[in-house]
Amino acid sequence: MERYRALRAWRRRMAARRGVDADVILSNATLWSLAERKPITMSDLETIEGLGPWKRKTYGQAILQVLTTGASSTAGHRKPEQ
Repeated sequence: MERYRALRAWRRRMAARRGVDADVILSNATLWSLAERKPITMSDLETIEGLGPWKRKTYGQAILQVLTTGASSTAGHRKPEQ
């Protein structure tokens, strides 16, 4: 599934950027759920198991862009607040 592959590529880049394992960003189960359910709004992301408030705020816009464009762009990624 193209959406799943795009999400995995995006997750790898985010993990590399943050210096963490890919599963720290999002689990495989969450990626599958995103790919299957195809959320299109930030509100839609609230229904995805594994996407709590912090992950939605931090990665939500980038996830939606990946799902919408099929590209593995990181636009919309917000840095965590310190």
